[in-house]
Amino acid sequence: MKKVAWKTWMIAAALGVGSLAARAAEEGISVDSEAIGEAAEAVAARLESGVEKITFGGTFEVSAAYDSAEDDDFDVNMDTAELDLGIDIVGGLSLTANLLWEEGEHIKFDVFEAEWAIPGLEGLSLDGGWLYLPFGVFETAMISDPMTLDLGEVSTGAVGLKYGNDYFGASAYVFGGDVDTDQDEPRFAGALSFTPMGDETVTLTVAGISDIGECGMVDDINDALVVKDEETGEECEGTYDGAPGIDASLVVKLESIGVTLAMEYLAAVDDIELNGEKSQPQAWSADLAYTIFDRLTLASRYEGAEDFEFDWRAGVAAEYAVNDHLAFSLEYLYGEPNDDEEDEEHLVTAQMAVTF
Repeated sequence: MKKVAWKTWMIAAALGVGSLAARAAEEGISVDSEAIGEAAEAVAARLESGVEKITFGGTFEVSAAYDSAEDDDFDVNMDTAELDLGIDIVGGLSLTANLLWEEGEHIKFDVFEAEWAIPGLEGLSLDGGWLYLPFGVFETAMISDPMTLDLGEVSTGAVGLKYGNDYFGASAYVFGGDVDTDQDEPRFAGALSFTPMGDETVTLTVAGISDIGECGMVDDINDALVVKDEETGEECEGTYDGAPGIDASLVVKLESIGVTLAMEYLAAVDDIELNGEKSQPQAWSADLAYTIFDRLTLASRYEGAEDFEFDWRAGVAAEYAVNDHLAFSLEYLYGEPNDDEEDEEHLVTAQMAVTF
């Protein structure tokens, strides 16, 4: 996100006040611009005394895609519209808000998070809000998301503690859960990360969650839990018994030669039972990316899964960054579904991404 100093905000405010005063004078309206300016400076001074830094940014993604699995469907979509705001406040408190719209969804606060760096305990902080739990890394240079993300990503209301330094990171969160059952006990998620070289050259991460059903499958599970009684036809609640999930990932970034390798495995450690049917979903992925001349990135992925989406998928992609804010990408992805009755998938996607 772009960093914006408070002096920049005050200059913009002053210019705005001046413009409004000039416009009012043209319309014959009497305005005490000096008094307004003094009031604006007083408000800015109060804000500046409590706010150290503001960051603001955004991402907009537009794509055109051909999908053989959808009856040779061709479509053009606005994939993502995202605005990010970060505020650092004196006393080690920081606020993060992420406003997100994705294809097929309503505008929502994807992240609304407050973090407090605990005084006297360097690297330790209290974190809470609506946030992404530390379950999965999902590193990729492709347009499409890996199946590990589809299975493991979870965004929910949570509170927790996290610690980090140059070589080690740890986090632990408690959350209520979104699976619609009578179970009301708290859920847990946490992660440990190791950077043995003290930078991001090599990062090993392991993570766990008390119920993997709270992740990418939660909507499908909730839909399946609404069942109809065969005799009366009335809706009733199905049965669900979840299982813990584990994740392990290795990311190697060799910036000197422009190579990034990411490997990840994410799985349920036991059977999930939904309306009497058992499954043990798992997914893994391996991504390789090579950046040439700081502008062109070539990427590939090979991934697989059990009891989830595709048996395996493989693809290649290329991205050209025109500058730091505009990039064009092209991707081809082939997939073998886990259902023998479904056709193989050929997916071609072209995307334009704007970031600031």
